[in-house]
Amino acid sequence: SGMKAETAITFDGDKATKVVMTMDLGNKDYAKQYAEIFGGQDGVKAKADGTKVVITYTGDAVADETPTGSKAEVKKALEEEGFKCN
Repeated sequence: SGMKAETAITFDGDKATKVVMTMDLGNKDYAKQYAEIFGGQDGVKAKADGTKVVITYTGDAVADETPTGSKAEVKKALEEEGFKCN
């Protein structure tokens, strides 16, 4: 679809505590719409920045965005889904 996304997951030990997802939607209006849709959920902040939208998940919302398990297990699960992890 041409959309590019990058996700950063912050861990405290082996527990994911924060997820920041940045997506370049290639369109300012789409970015604004995504920010409005996602920003209204508990534990989720979203803001449009030009054609990009930055969505930050904290608290209970983190569990919805990450596989369960330790840091190593999360990395392995994401890589098995085709994601590139650093």
